[in-house]
Amino acid sequence: MNIFRRLIPVLLLLSFSAVSYTAPQLSIPVDSSSTVSKADKEVVFTPRKLRLVDYNPVSGNYLFRGDMPIIKGQFAYKELIDAMNQRSIEKLETTLSEDIYILDISLISKLNESHLLKHEQVFTHTNPDLAHLIHYPVYGAVSNPDHYPKSLLHIMLNLPFIGDVHSLVDRLRSLLNHERSRPLAIFVHCKAGSDRTGMVIGTYQMQFLGKSYLEVIEEAEEIAGRPVKPLQKRGLKWIAYYLRDSKGIQSVGVIY
Repeated sequence: MNIFRRLIPVLLLLSFSAVSYTAPQLSIPVDSSSTVSKADKEVVFTPRKLRLVDYNPVSGNYLFRGDMPIIKGQFAYKELIDAMNQRSIEKLETTLSEDIYILDISLISKLNESHLLKHEQVFTHTNPDLAHLIHYPVYGAVSNPDHYPKSLLHIMLNLPFIGDVHSLVDRLRSLLNHERSRPLAIFVHCKAGSDRTGMVIGTYQMQFLGKSYLEVIEEAEEIAGRPVKPLQKRGLKWIAYYLRDSKGIQSVGVIY
């Protein structure tokens, strides 16, 4: 057991691509006058992928998930609001409040997606009355928890190696429940709205909405139209083990 304990820090480094955190603040604006690049044209907001995850009727706040809200290199504010309204009508039989405020939770990476983040930065900086950006990049897990012996897995699950994902999910819950002068539309997204978004929202659904691991995987794959990518599926599996075996949330159910 002492050998296992000495190996744990090394195993954790091998197991996880760490979740990086950027403190919530408006970023310095970037000149948006440049022509639309080919990379920008390849990213198009898809209303079909936008889903209403949770709603608090007391605070009037919503939690949505979706993909990158960009069309032709511009922040797709109108299209985003229209899609949110449609989902609210479908699920709650009511439209959004006219003074709804968007809290844009962007999970994308600065390493190879900075050109996309730029558009969010520009829009939220020039329209602070409409939206605020929180950049919170997430990644996933390199290794599969099923590959570890149960005795070691139990020890690893009780260490804070996936704490940043849980910190984000706890914060989403707190934001949803907090009453403000204007209702919030919390919008969680990555580039495709499938894998990283699926990992974060799947964690929220298992922790707070009673959904099982298999249900959140199925939903993520239905939205993506394909299997969840291995990096994020392994990350979600680690989180599912943690919620079920360490926090005692039995509704997580079977994990495989």
